[in-house]
Amino acid sequence: MSTNRMFAVGRTFVTLAFVLGISAVAHAGSISTGPLFSAGQHHADCLIRNVGTSPVNIPGFDVKIYGDGAGILTTIMDTCSGAALISGEVCFVRAAAVSSAMSCTAVVPGTGKTIRGSLEIRNSGDGTLVHEPLR
Repeated sequence: MSTNRMFAVGRTFVTLAFVLGISAVAHAGSISTGPLFSAGQHHADCLIRNVGTSPVNIPGFDVKIYGDGAGILTTIMDTCSGAALISGEVCFVRAAAVSSAMSCTAVVPGTGKTIRGSLEIRNSGDGTLVHEPLR
């Protein structure tokens, strides 16, 4: 096989791998909140709810809570990983609060049309101080 032919075959393989990689990424959607802050905040919960009629596999989710200036916060509780949410079911990811605003982002399977959620900033008694829907 000539060098030019090997180069063309290699370039075709790389192009095909790139296109397939983009296709895999296209099967995920993303929902997120803006930043939230409240006096007395103790922890943040990012809640995910299946509003569709079919179960949704959670391993496709990537739920993160961010602190302004702190990056991704350490998860202290996670009921979403490895679960399949049936219709109407809710799971959540929790992180300890930081002294700045927090936000949440979830990468969800498909377009995310059957997934809703919210970020709730809570006090030490687990009462909700402020909340915002994921969009």
